[in-house]
Amino acid sequence: MALTSQELSPRLRNAGIACNAVVPVALLFGFLAADGTWPLDVSLWAVGFVAVIVPFITAFMRAFQGRRLTPLKQALDDLAAGRAPPPELLERARRLAFEQPWFTAAISLLLWGLIMPLGVVLPVTHAVSGRPWALLESVAIALVVGPLVAVTTLFTFEAIFRPAVAALFPDGGVERYRSRFTISTQARVMVTMLLLGPFTQVLFAFLTYRRVVGSGSMDEAIARLIPLEIYLLAASAFIVHLHATVLRAGIGTPTRRLTRAMEQVRQGNLEVRLPVEAADQLGVAAESFNGMVRSLQEKSWLQDAFRRYVSPEVATRALAGPVGLGSELREVTVLFSDIRNFTALSERTPPETLVALINRYFERMVGCVRAEGGSVNKFIGDGMLALFGAPSALPDAPLAAVRAALAMEGELAAFNAEQIARGDVEIAIGVGIASGPCVVGTIGALDRLEYTAIGDVVNTASRIEGLTKDFGATILLDEATYEAIRGRVPVGMKGTVAVKGKARPIQVYAPAVGSADSIPAPAR
Repeated sequence: MALTSQELSPRLRNAGIACNAVVPVALLFGFLAADGTWPLDVSLWAVGFVAVIVPFITAFMRAFQGRRLTPLKQALDDLAAGRAPPPELLERARRLAFEQPWFTAAISLLLWGLIMPLGVVLPVTHAVSGRPWALLESVAIALVVGPLVAVTTLFTFEAIFRPAVAALFPDGGVERYRSRFTISTQARVMVTMLLLGPFTQVLFAFLTYRRVVGSGSMDEAIARLIPLEIYLLAASAFIVHLHATVLRAGIGTPTRRLTRAMEQVRQGNLEVRLPVEAADQLGVAAESFNGMVRSLQEKSWLQDAFRRYVSPEVATRALAGPVGLGSELREVTVLFSDIRNFTALSERTPPETLVALINRYFERMVGCVRAEGGSVNKFIGDGMLALFGAPSALPDAPLAAVRAALAMEGELAAFNAEQIARGDVEIAIGVGIASGPCVVGTIGALDRLEYTAIGDVVNTASRIEGLTKDFGATILLDEATYEAIRGRVPVGMKGTVAVKGKARPIQVYAPAVGSADSIPAPAR
């Protein structure tokens, strides 16, 4: 489900309270509680001041965000409702999704790192305490709290806006929004390590130095430092945990999501997509991943379509490497089938009904051919040309072709039974089989190729199929096929006939068995 403004608003409100109230107050109050050198009146004044300023800051941040984010919220609501936002509104919303965390962090830095410590806390502290070191200490605290709050706010709000970015970029396109408002993954880690490492430790060392130097004895110094060190340890652990959480949202979660998606692709799932939630390296990586999977899916669709338009064997050869013109002489068995009286059937059958009938018929016939190792080379209207022994070699191709033809005869009986049950017409077919040498290979032009078989054996199979009606048979074989299967398949001679295109009459034969199951399968 798409993100809506009603879902985004409470997340922003809670994040603002946490970053601009809970975190700085915990740091400031924790320091005052751990440090016993600040006067009581200064500590009480700080508590009172924070109690007044925090609600003001929270209200200011909510008002600021509410007005500024109006275009983004409108765009999110349009997308959630299935409406396309106006282009100008969508463009403004996309920029706000990247800019808003930076503006919020800048205001946090301004409030907690400059206005409140230097404009209010420092003068009052100096006036109340009357001690010069309080000025330096107030500046040091401001230098710690301000950047920590600002960076925490930036990373937290970036994590919150990630679902909004994903909703605003359903088709990707975040790379052109990479600008000064996008922090790289490397810079994100470096800033975090700098704040939690040398920068903070130097300032904490400054705070502890005065207490050691101003102590009269080692015991007194240790007594002063123990509470402060406990606070520093607790504060460091709290800050580390907080930044680890936001870094996990910005780096860890996208990385794990990418790893899981890659595993799904490896297992064959090309429907997986990653949400593009940022314009940094991981966001661009997610967009690139989606483009890669989309390309693989399109390639898979093309390959599937290719295998449907040509035989799987030819498709495998073509996809294995560059395809060019070329042919070879092979011993093959050719099976040619045709629907009888198809012209008359076409005249009395609506075109859409006729196409549906042919598709159902071919679905059964192709299955019979492929079950015996044959390859359907092409469909010629209502006719089908199948090759046994090309493009892949096939031991005992004549026997496989005869078994396929007998299986087609059995499937036709089942098909006609379904036709009768549907109230449709029955059909009859003829199958001619011939064996011998022919040229098989790729012919055509370099920009339009076709794998086919050329030779007298192809013409013979076609001519024999045309004789099936004259001899009252469904299947007829030429003499070469008969010689190849003699003694293994009961065959009866039908006669010697002169056919068009042949110089000598040919002998034709018909199998004398009722099903392919009664014939032993050829050795593979």
